Amino acid sequence: DYGVEMNRDKSKVNFKVQVSGGVKQLDGRELAWCGLILDTHTLEVSMDYDRYRHQHLRNALTVTFSGSPGERLRTKAVSSIKSK
Repeated sequence: DYGVEMNRDKSKVNFKVQVSGGVKQLDGRELAWCGLILDTHTLEVSMDYDRYRHQHLRNALTVTFSGSPGERLRTKAVSSIKSK
């Protein structure tokens, strides 16, 4: 009716439902979404670090060496957490 479609490959539910064409059921209680982990029971939100597994930290960070590198790193770390 509204011209909206759901991408079944990117959708999961945490309850029993029957939908034409099927929909994936959530495994366990945690849902990964946009770099976050959402606990569907407690509604807790935490960072999803799985994408960094098996990688060196040096591949995940960009550090500026001008000015005060330590202060810049702290600012970037805090802002990345605040934005989530």
